[in-house]
Amino acid sequence: MVLSSGATDPVFSVLYRDPANALVSIPSDLLAHIDILLPRLFVPIAIPATPLPLPDDLTGTPVPPAAVHYLENILAGLRFNPIIAAAVSGISTDQMRRDIRWLTGEDGAGPTTRRSWSKGARDAADWIQNQIEQTGARCVQKIFIQGFAPNAVCRYPSASTENTVAILSAHYDSTTDWFDYRAPGANDDGSGVLPLLAAARVIHQNRIAFRGNVELVAFAGEEQGLLGSRAYANELKAAGTNVTIMVQADELAFHSASEQMQVGFPRVESLLEATYLVGNITNLYSPELKVGFTPACCSDQQRFHALGFPSTWVFERAGAILDPFYHKSGDISDRPGYDFNQVRSIAKATVRIRVCFFFLAVIMVPILMVIASGTVSLLRCWRLPGLILRSEVMSNRAEVGSYSEGTFQPSTSTQRSRGSM
Repeated sequence: MVLSSGATDPVFSVLYRDPANALVSIPSDLLAHIDILLPRLFVPIAIPATPLPLPDDLTGTPVPPAAVHYLENILAGLRFNPIIAAAVSGISTDQMRRDIRWLTGEDGAGPTTRRSWSKGARDAADWIQNQIEQTGARCVQKIFIQGFAPNAVCRYPSASTENTVAILSAHYDSTTDWFDYRAPGANDDGSGVLPLLAAARVIHQNRIAFRGNVELVAFAGEEQGLLGSRAYANELKAAGTNVTIMVQADELAFHSASEQMQVGFPRVESLLEATYLVGNITNLYSPELKVGFTPACCSDQQRFHALGFPSTWVFERAGAILDPFYHKSGDISDRPGYDFNQVRSIAKATVRIRVCFFFLAVIMVPILMVIASGTVSLLRCWRLPGLILRSEVMSNRAEVGSYSEGTFQPSTSTQRSRGSM
């Protein structure tokens, strides 16, 4: 293959190549046409010739030490709750399958694309809002760019009058390379929306009453640069809201046939203590999942982290992105490797984060849960001393951290200054 301006001299130079990749230097005026000059299966990624400064909203604000201490205290007192465990055991893979088949259009009724500017995305926002509002939440659609689908922000009634909130989120918009019309996004990020819906139904079915503010948020504009989450994080920052934790679910469903079910957490662009907490809750309540780190990037928690809010991200692998249909029109649920049981296991953990941690973290007192029978129970999560966050996933080995009775001890290899980026 030769890229040429028609003259005898080529207009590019190959700086590096291996069997799967090449680093090529080209004139800037060729960038607008490079995709049509390459074979269809070649994916161009533009890299500037010199480093660019980070925009102000990504350089980051340190997480306040008080917010970090808050999570450390929760982690030190993390306990198992059998009633919550029983409540989330009813999460249904059949319901998840129905949900994702609508979101992807595989059922013949839902949208076949959820690109942020499409009617399908706006239809998806309405559908997600309707599903969650049926469980007792009040949802508001927040427009952040004219022509884009809105963020859907759903909050449950609570006794709190404080400007404090805990957030579980995902993005519902989708995309594909080469701008194919069809962008079903079953994994990216329909799979992340499934825990939001599962959490809502668990809350409703078990008549859970909140004393603190809890939100389920479905973002749009993620695929165009985390635009929806940037707008909402900025809104919360301007309002002086105390976000106790923000957990983003993005790409949860895929693993190869040779891999077992697993979950990965970010090393960067998130708060380490938030990652420890979510990882240990996952290990405690969904032990069937192997737990570790991922180098994958990027998702909406970054916008919250950059503004100093404690945040982390839940991903499908303790390793790099492996899904062959990532950002492809073949990203549907009816295919090898799309594992509803893995999504269910991750959903169990994230719902428990909401129900157990969110109650504890927001109010720091025994949980008030209204059980279906109408009885009111003051619940305690039983302590399991010495729990360690496992990370030995296949060939990936990285000590993530541990806690023991009344203490929190990050591993030496990942320890950093409290509250720093």
